[in-house]
Amino acid sequence: MIAAILLAAGSATRFGSDKRQALTHEGESLLATVLQCYAMVFPKLAVVVGPDDDFGLAQCARFGVHALVNPSARQGLGSSVACGIRWAQAQDLVGVVMGLADMPFVRPDTLAAVADRLTTAARLVMPVYQGRPGHPRGIPCTAFAALATLGGERGAAAVLDWSQALQLSCDDAGCVLDIDTPAMLAEAQASRSA
Repeated sequence: MIAAILLAAGSATRFGSDKRQALTHEGESLLATVLQCYAMVFPKLAVVVGPDDDFGLAQCARFGVHALVNPSARQGLGSSVACGIRWAQAQDLVGVVMGLADMPFVRPDTLAAVADRLTTAARLVMPVYQGRPGHPRGIPCTAFAALATLGGERGAAAVLDWSQALQLSCDDAGCVLDIDTPAMLAEAQASRSA
């Protein structure tokens, strides 16, 4: 079985506020938009949130997904990756599709394609849009042990060689579009409406 893990415990310092709560044109928060998309594709979905994250926990409850509270979230991305992977190790999974909560415009068919290639290839999978590496990334269970000990700011690239990943070409610009500022969100929504 393939599950998905969303990393949603970041501090969003460049956005100026909790960007997960910023609203899209449809009136949904960024986090709800991402959760809705992933929940359509993955029956098993876990979301890594920080401590005392009432908003994150409420959204997980709303969509019926597993909330994984990372008490070390402030230490950086690596601790959240490790938190999610330790959950995956306790499941009967052949791999996980790991995504980012600040990428609300990834299409469901891209998520499904990454999961499908991960299932058949049993190796790292990375979507690529016009030559640019994107997210989410497919991670086989053989890589879990290396990721479970990460900490601080060291992300998965510290222990995984993404240059060896199976590259999945796609026409989904959303897989390379993360939202870091309010201006980026406004620009992304304007381009999608055009």
